[in-house]
Amino acid sequence: MGYSLISGFGVEISRKFTNRVLLGFLVVFLLVNHLYFTTFEKVISKKIDDETEIRSLSIDVYENGDKQASVTIDDQETMERILSDLKKLKVKKNDQDYMMSSRSFHLTFDIRNLTKLNNYLAENYRVSVSEHSVNGYKILGKPDHLKTIDELVEDGGVFGSMAARVGRLID
Repeated sequence: MGYSLISGFGVEISRKFTNRVLLGFLVVFLLVNHLYFTTFEKVISKKIDDETEIRSLSIDVYENGDKQASVTIDDQETMERILSDLKKLKVKKNDQDYMMSSRSFHLTFDIRNLTKLNNYLAENYRVSVSEHSVNGYKILGKPDHLKTIDELVEDGGVFGSMAARVGRLID
């Protein structure tokens, strides 16, 4: 009847019991691991949602930890494109230090939200973004989350001739 899992010790465990225990461990592992996965849209939803008024967006560009450029954008279409690029991200909570990249961006959203008391709360919400991480979350897959920012940098865009200014700090 019984299946001897540990021979020589006189312990008999049924195959059915062993399978249930292994299945239980697998389910617990998958549930715990699943809790670490989310989307960036869910991460920022407490601060920025569909009702949030984004008044401006400041972008600081860093190369190897040194600030290279800074710009403030108040064009709604550009801000929405940048936010849309980020909202598509699938991320995993990272308990370790997130991977540093040679290039990163600090985005500061000047936002305004309506409170439950029908007052507006104005505040800044900062997001740190690199190729591999966003606000301490590891980015999964091969996203294109820097697409709009890269277009602004490469085409000159709102940064002007930033390529010519790399290496010196712009206030």
